[in-house]
Amino acid sequence: MALDGTMILGDARRRSGNDLWVLPPRGEPAPWLTTNAEELHGRMSPDGRLVAYSSNESGRSEVYVQPIQGSRDRVQVSTDGGAEPAWSPKGNRIFYRQGNAMMAVDVAPGERVTFGKPKKLFDAGWELGVGWDPAVNASFAVMPDDERFLMIRYEPAAIPTRINVILNWFQELNRRVPVR
Repeated sequence: MALDGTMILGDARRRSGNDLWVLPPRGEPAPWLTTNAEELHGRMSPDGRLVAYSSNESGRSEVYVQPIQGSRDRVQVSTDGGAEPAWSPKGNRIFYRQGNAMMAVDVAPGERVTFGKPKKLFDAGWELGVGWDPAVNASFAVMPDDERFLMIRYEPAAIPTRINVILNWFQELNRRVPVR
């Protein structure tokens, strides 16, 4: 969300897949980026000038940045796949996932914003949880210090390896807990 309250929203349409819409603080939602590709995870820069998002237009998911208004010129900031971009609170970096790795790209602000080369920060080893919706949810959050992340990690012991099926469970319940 921008400082003025403008938001970027994901919208899944049957004809064009996932698209990005803009919602101004006092107005109606309007299409911002609608193509035949899947555009996901739209995140506004802290100054509200740019939007980072992922798109599979090239055949795989990559991270792009483009101005919220005016020019439709976009810059691809990931080089070997990427999803779920998130701006650092200071706006000087973009973080994104590349598989299980957390990546970072330095951002140099100015009249013409420039982007550095992606760097691998660490291999997170996380997995996406059940019910995860890529159009609206991210699997991590950047903390205010730009140095730490909040993410969900499922431990192997928490993943069930066996399912018990109980047949005639009403009869079994009545046998174990008789009604008086």
